[in-house]
Amino acid sequence: MSIMTNRFFRMAFASFLCLADMGTTEAANDQSMSSAPRVEYYKVNGGTRPSDVSNLCLWYDFPSTTSGSNNPWMEYGLPIGNGQIGATLLGGVRQDEIILNEKTLYNGSPTDWGEHGTYASLGKILVDDISGMATVADDTRPINNYVRFLDIEQGVAGVSFSNADNTHFTRRYLVSAPHRVMAAHYEAEGKDRLHLRFSYDPDASIGASEVTYNAGRATFGGQLKCVCYSTEMRVVAADGTVTTSEQGIEVHGATDVTLFMTVATNFDDSTPSFVNGTRGQIAASNSKLLDTACADGWEKVHHDHVGQFSELMGRVQLQLGDAASTMTTKALVDYYANADNRTKADGLFLEQLYFQYGRYLMVSCNNVLINVPANLQGIWNNDSNTRFWHCDIHTDVNVQMNYWPAETTNLSSMHLPFLNNIITLAGDSYNFHTVAQRYKSGVRGWMVPTETNIFGGTSQWKWDKIKTLAAWNCSHLWQHYRYTLDRDFLKRALPAMLASAQFLKDISTKADNGTWFVADEYSPEHGPAGYSTAFAQQNTAEVVSSVIKGAEALGKESPVAEDELQEMRDFWNVLDRGLHTEEYNGKTCLKEWAELSLNSQNDASNHRHLSHLMALFPYGQVSGFANDANGKHLFNAAVNSLLVRNATDVTGWSGGWKVNLLARALMGNEAREIFALMLKHSQSYVIAMAGQGGCYYNLWDAHSPFQIDGNFGYTSGVAEMLLQSYDGNVHLLPAVPSAWTDGSIRGLKAVGDFTVDQEWKDCKFTRARIVNHQGMPLTVTVGLLPADASLSATVNGTEVGITDNGDGSFSIPTSAAGDIICLKAE
Repeated sequence: MSIMTNRFFRMAFASFLCLADMGTTEAANDQSMSSAPRVEYYKVNGGTRPSDVSNLCLWYDFPSTTSGSNNPWMEYGLPIGNGQIGATLLGGVRQDEIILNEKTLYNGSPTDWGEHGTYASLGKILVDDISGMATVADDTRPINNYVRFLDIEQGVAGVSFSNADNTHFTRRYLVSAPHRVMAAHYEAEGKDRLHLRFSYDPDASIGASEVTYNAGRATFGGQLKCVCYSTEMRVVAADGTVTTSEQGIEVHGATDVTLFMTVATNFDDSTPSFVNGTRGQIAASNSKLLDTACADGWEKVHHDHVGQFSELMGRVQLQLGDAASTMTTKALVDYYANADNRTKADGLFLEQLYFQYGRYLMVSCNNVLINVPANLQGIWNNDSNTRFWHCDIHTDVNVQMNYWPAETTNLSSMHLPFLNNIITLAGDSYNFHTVAQRYKSGVRGWMVPTETNIFGGTSQWKWDKIKTLAAWNCSHLWQHYRYTLDRDFLKRALPAMLASAQFLKDISTKADNGTWFVADEYSPEHGPAGYSTAFAQQNTAEVVSSVIKGAEALGKESPVAEDELQEMRDFWNVLDRGLHTEEYNGKTCLKEWAELSLNSQNDASNHRHLSHLMALFPYGQVSGFANDANGKHLFNAAVNSLLVRNATDVTGWSGGWKVNLLARALMGNEAREIFALMLKHSQSYVIAMAGQGGCYYNLWDAHSPFQIDGNFGYTSGVAEMLLQSYDGNVHLLPAVPSAWTDGSIRGLKAVGDFTVDQEWKDCKFTRARIVNHQGMPLTVTVGLLPADASLSATVNGTEVGITDNGDGSFSIPTSAAGDIICLKAE
């Protein structure tokens, strides 16, 4: 029998249970804009670190439901995802709350102009313990040995605990890319059994239908402004009984129960309408996925997921000295707050854990190829609202930072959702082309405003004052080619890159000195509007240069016509590159505005943005490895500008950008000092433009509120401290801080498709192993190479001669794809 549940009845019934069991409910903190702490058993006693998890693990000895936090989702929620489906786990015993998201569940449209919608929450799956295994009003029957964890090497989360009868309960959670389902597995070992109720609680703002429960299944769906969606869950018990009621799916007397869930929309970026298919077709596709998952069962779903996820995570391994810890993650963050602890094993462990956590989030946001980039909160959101910048695609540093570690940390395929999205939205039939025409009728190409949705709809915030963001996006296309040397990809990408460069040429203005610049700009997000900015010119220079280099790399295969290439060369020759300098406090600095001085801006030193330093990072237009006088002059000016912008109360993502910039400045100690800001516990869950940066106890980055870009910025920055290759040479250990006396890093990638392993001891380089995947020329520099040491090399085990180029670099004789080069300090 099919039962259509009444949402009002279910909410009223849940409220009645809470009042009956607890006597009262705790009001939400209005300032935190969060829900009240969840109902929990009276006493939950913590356990010890689980022994069956990987070294890289977040863990806690209490459920978020007893944390006392005003926002347990933001503070303690543990995220899992497969790049399409996201879930956040709160770990309650009495009520297991699984908060659900789908990457394309966005309430906006391709034609939005002004109000551009918001990323939506699907709602929740509630798994209620209806056994009465513990007491609510006193501690006569407590929960014991409670542990909650997130294993970031395997992509598996879990909860374990025992009741007063010494029955041991385990719960394991994952979101599988191979099976494209979320799975939760519940087990009981001992005399007691599982008695659980599974129910959907759709988000109130997504126009959801009533939930239908039928024979161990539950479904609902709905229609947003553009996309429609459908979700289904199934409950499979190895024993016991499964029944359906108007409250949900109930399991009684079981020892082994698995929940499988999937969700999808009819999002399709191959058409400018962005939709294809009906809700019924989505539901049928979901059912097929669940048929397969149920037939395969938990063991195979778990096995396939762990195999695929751990391969991606295992590509890069970082070890800092004797770094290790058995502390809970909360205790570890608090421990790190004491500066004396940061060079101890536990403190160093947090630094390497946070690095790998960024890679974990990268995989979880992008594993299934959906051509949509991670938004301001990745793929996680517990509240469909607009107050946190719509949880949208912000393009003036945020979405780009979300992908900074993709190439360097050996996750190139995780870059593709963003890259494919860039290429698609550059098309003439899509909205960014229309936006360009809004700015200036008749221009070629496309432009990207700052605030956008996944369909290309936009707000109007300073849309006509920051006109080079498409060029910034295009730099990701070029970098993907440089790291992979994928010529087929570059053929797809070059038309988008060319169109961006053509737009900027068409809107450029000729200066009195004969150079061309983009006028009437704003340096995001700092100072006055209406001037020429270093940000705009450095972006323009990067895309024009990339088009020229890309076309030349492809030669006759290039989609750029010869007259178009010559036009770009001519434009390059007269282009203002945005590298003007000025004197500020006795130092030569890069100018942020061509017409204004830093002295005219009172807040020049404490602002979170660093937009005038694009040339230093993410680009390589100025370099610490330059040997000519002008190159050294510009590098020193960039470093001085960086040191001027010296605020210590920055947002999380701003700290991430600074780590990358300081690494490029070859200032490893200063880069590591920023870690203290990024790993400081934030106590704010609302928008704060300064003073509340850091992280939460679940290691999500805090702007505040939670904003995922800082996680990726940190990971990218650590990679830059250990390896740089932006100028085509491989720079080993360029910015290692003195606190990292011993260590190793394996699996980082360099431009030219090299994979690099490195080791150092007592702050001295010892050895490196480099795999030359495509037979490219290899020139290296070696940081931490002792002055009295020499460098030896073998290629495929045979000793070879090294050419000292006299500028601090060494050329290695390698030319065959697959060559393995081993370098050693002697």
